[in-house]
Amino acid sequence: MKRIPAFSAASVGAALILGLGILALGLLALAEPDRAGVPLATSTSSAIEGSQTVEGRVLRVIETREVEIGPGQIQPVQRLLVELLDGPARGQQVEVEHGLMNLTQEQSLYRAGDTVLVMLATRPDGSQLAMVTGYLRTREIALLAGVFIVFTILVSGWKGLRALVGLAISFVVVLGFVLPQILAGRDPVVVSVIGSFVLLSVTLYLTQGWTLKTHAALFSIFISLIVAGALVTIATDLTRLTGYGSEDAFLLQASGSVVNLRGLLMAGMMIGALGVLDDVIVGQASAVTELSEANPRLGWSELYRRAMNIGHDHIAATVNTLVLAYVGAALPLLLLFHVYPEPWTHTLNRDLMAEEIVRSLAGSLSLIAAVPITTFIASVLRHAHSSRADAPTHSLSPDRTSLNRITLVYDNHALDQRLKPDHGFACLIETGGRRILFDTGADGPTLIYNMTLLGIDPRQIDTVVLSHEHADHTGGLTALMNLNADMTAHIPAGFSAAFKSGLQGRARVNEVNDTATLAGGMRLFVSDSSRGVEQAMLIQTPGRNTLVTGCAHPGIVPLVRRAQTWGRVDMIVGGFHMKDMPGEEIAAIVEALRELGVTAAAPAHCTDEKASWTFRSMFGSGFVLTGAGAIIEIDTIPQATRSGK
Repeated sequence: MKRIPAFSAASVGAALILGLGILALGLLALAEPDRAGVPLATSTSSAIEGSQTVEGRVLRVIETREVEIGPGQIQPVQRLLVELLDGPARGQQVEVEHGLMNLTQEQSLYRAGDTVLVMLATRPDGSQLAMVTGYLRTREIALLAGVFIVFTILVSGWKGLRALVGLAISFVVVLGFVLPQILAGRDPVVVSVIGSFVLLSVTLYLTQGWTLKTHAALFSIFISLIVAGALVTIATDLTRLTGYGSEDAFLLQASGSVVNLRGLLMAGMMIGALGVLDDVIVGQASAVTELSEANPRLGWSELYRRAMNIGHDHIAATVNTLVLAYVGAALPLLLLFHVYPEPWTHTLNRDLMAEEIVRSLAGSLSLIAAVPITTFIASVLRHAHSSRADAPTHSLSPDRTSLNRITLVYDNHALDQRLKPDHGFACLIETGGRRILFDTGADGPTLIYNMTLLGIDPRQIDTVVLSHEHADHTGGLTALMNLNADMTAHIPAGFSAAFKSGLQGRARVNEVNDTATLAGGMRLFVSDSSRGVEQAMLIQTPGRNTLVTGCAHPGIVPLVRRAQTWGRVDMIVGGFHMKDMPGEEIAAIVEALRELGVTAAAPAHCTDEKASWTFRSMFGSGFVLTGAGAIIEIDTIPQATRSGK
């Protein structure tokens, strides 16, 4: 499969912002003001012409009585003495009738000391009209906002503070860009797409930082907003909604503003789903990032599959959240239809109800579409970035005696995406001026291919060590001998006669019965158990001993104990033969290794992914990610943390 090109987070982000910014400006330039909307009234009602609203304080409740507003319907009415606190009439006292021109109940009655909003107007006959329109709630709202801000910062710290800044910017974009552009007659849907993209761009980078995850989320948001706009437009056309289904539409009509009410309805649907859309997209991008960091071996298609498993749950939860939010907002409307019963088919077709239904369905469809879009974009970008960042390079140092490293050439997984993964194991050990190939994998052409891409010349291998006779560890030997006739092969003495005869005349053979010492600070030892005969290698460098195994058939713990004959084992590398082991047994083995003093582990080949996860959790910083192409610098691997104990 062709490898996806790799990009840096900065280059992706810069290109994304530039490209989408230009596209957004182009869309806005093409969105000519729509002056062909429904004709609107150009004058206000004479009853409120020249009116103004000021603050006031209730000095005294002069009278409270009840009036009949309909057959069997009685409501309280108050006559209040109110002092005006601002405006040209500041300091004046006016009497106000509360309950004659609006509906009231016991909870809406005022008391002395209440601060209220008072509308002052001049009637056509020149008399003054004063009417209390509601409580003045500025202080209470400010208190709630303050509690919200404090708790956000206490719980989320600097990230919460950045989120609050982003929230403020969102209001600036909506009030300073979206509303003025809609009032100017531009297409509300296009304006909403651009405004939403701008505000989410700012808030995303403020809260999430300049990361590849944020770039993926932003790109996904832009695509999802376009999809949402298309879905909302199709749904509105299909159901023939006009935008006149609410009282707000008539108030806008009376204001004299030239507004495309149908477009405004669609824009409201999009912005209403925006908050949940942001949550879904960021959540999916984060899921892809966490999955990739937990297992960098995953290709983009596997990342997509696993992240979509999370996305299915995300869809179920957020769709329910969005629908319930709309139901909550429309609860008084639902009660109204319940009080005035009619066939439900008629109720669904009324503008007020149809708008809420279409709003819920179109918003939910947008969320559903956003999940696979985000997962695909994040998976591709993350895989491309990981392929470049995790692809190690193998440089040949002129001073080979200064090297103490192990390069995995052959493994079940490929850390370097250029290499071929295959079931088997082989690693190049460079230490003390020696270049030793430990095992040869299962397939000769794959071994040579991987070595060539890693810059390893097969002709410079001076020694081959074979752990055991299984084909996934010896299959590449013939191809290696075809290129290098000047090698020494160290094999357990228990290898079959047929295998030994295949080496005659092609390599120098050293049969190891128990132990052997190699120049450069390396020891070989053979262990025999009911699971089979296996040879392991102990690399001794100043301050650290490293044990390399092929499959550890005798058991990794017994092998470590055997190697401790020559000193403490600090790091283990290779296959540990833990495939299909129960989780409890794996945890016990890993803990036993820690108790023996092992501080770093690089599990590969037959260790199995489940066991590798256990090593990762229990060894912490001492865990080394493996795969074909991984380079392990023996002297620089950190010791394990004790957090996993």
